[in-house]
Amino acid sequence: MNMFLRHRVPLIRMRLAFFFIQAFFFVLCCILIAIIPANLPYVVSADASSWITPAESLLLHKDYVMYDNPEYEYLFRPPIIPVFNAFFLWLGGEHGIKTIILAQIILVSATSFLIAKTADKIQKGAGLVAMVLFLLNPNTLSTAFLIQSETVFVFFLTSSSYALLEYSDKRRWRDITISSLLLAMATLARPTTQYLIVLFPFACWLLLIIVHKHTALTFQKIFQSIVATGLAVLLVTPWALKLAQSEGGPTLTTAEIRSIYIYDQLLTMESYKNGISINDAKKTVVENKTLKQTKVCGSLEYNSSARASCFREAEKRYIRQLLGYPIREYVKPITKSFANFFFSGSSGNWHNLLEMNNQSNLVTIATNVSDQQSFTMVKEILSNLGFWSITITVLCLLFSVLLKMMSLVGVYELIKRRHFAVLTVCLALIFYFFATTLFLGQSRYRVPIEPYFTVLATFGLLRLSKAINDVRR
Repeated sequence: MNMFLRHRVPLIRMRLAFFFIQAFFFVLCCILIAIIPANLPYVVSADASSWITPAESLLLHKDYVMYDNPEYEYLFRPPIIPVFNAFFLWLGGEHGIKTIILAQIILVSATSFLIAKTADKIQKGAGLVAMVLFLLNPNTLSTAFLIQSETVFVFFLTSSSYALLEYSDKRRWRDITISSLLLAMATLARPTTQYLIVLFPFACWLLLIIVHKHTALTFQKIFQSIVATGLAVLLVTPWALKLAQSEGGPTLTTAEIRSIYIYDQLLTMESYKNGISINDAKKTVVENKTLKQTKVCGSLEYNSSARASCFREAEKRYIRQLLGYPIREYVKPITKSFANFFFSGSSGNWHNLLEMNNQSNLVTIATNVSDQQSFTMVKEILSNLGFWSITITVLCLLFSVLLKMMSLVGVYELIKRRHFAVLTVCLALIFYFFATTLFLGQSRYRVPIEPYFTVLATFGLLRLSKAINDVRR
């Protein structure tokens, strides 16, 4: 009886702690939702219109078409996020934007639960630490208050990763099927993960070998991974075939949106190559005939093969130009992208949400000061911030830097504990998302991997805590 109570009491305490942490989190979020202007999350969100407009069109036209031109299908964004937004716009009525934000807060909570369960697989009780770290993360939390795709995307990707780790441990059909289907859902939210579907069977085999060694790769397990990957491919196929009608072949993104992404990469390179600001780089690229062609492409009929072909040609020219620099000129953009990707604090989101500064003024500074004059840019921006804005900036940056430092300690700790499956998933996804970002490193593109930094940092923090306690003794 005493032994039962000894095990039961810590479990009850953990559940109470979980409840109070989540309750406190929801109370704070609801207060913030109540005080911010109704339309602010939409106004301050980058590319918000591309996620909301198709949702509004769904409600108005009862089909996935362009809002002002319903005779054309909407192909710019995949359907998951607009469908999500449409449901909560309908549910919330005049408070639709805030209802979307509340739904995203719930998804952040659910994601924190999955992260806690992942940490608990390694050490019981570590999940509470991981949950708190994730819920307090300024990058994750601020993103949930914006009309963007990251919060829903992160929920699907984290769920898929957790199911994959469950499969590597228990080797059940259910887990590998759930993992593959959720990865496909993540891809239909943001196509960034489309290459992970291709790599999925290899990831399964690698994790099985890591966990179960020579007994892992039986014919049944190979068959499981191939079937699960096939199911993921089947789920994304309807969208790929829909795009194929205008794009000339199955694809998950249009040539138009790919050309925009590569153009942004090219602007960054031009900025560094010539030591000029982003705005000046735009003027330089405007003189390039590729950009003039892009403007012609935009004037062609929506969803036509001619428009798609035109943007494909622009995309190819951008790629050739992007790959045409001397090797040494890639070093600075990659270095700065690395620093911004891993260490930026996402304070700008909080400035905008709390309306603490003139957003347009800061954007003007950031785009007009040369990228090679980073200290000048920082000085100019700080001079336009008040005390509380600077305080938020410092706290966000401090959290980000400390989280990465603890993550490094966490890598060492997981190696020492020989939990290579969790470590492999975390490091592989961190590397993958940095690689897909290339020169455009920023806190927004880091949002998908915050769960994996959180898991690593949790065990770094526990290791540091243990070391401090040992020294005191």
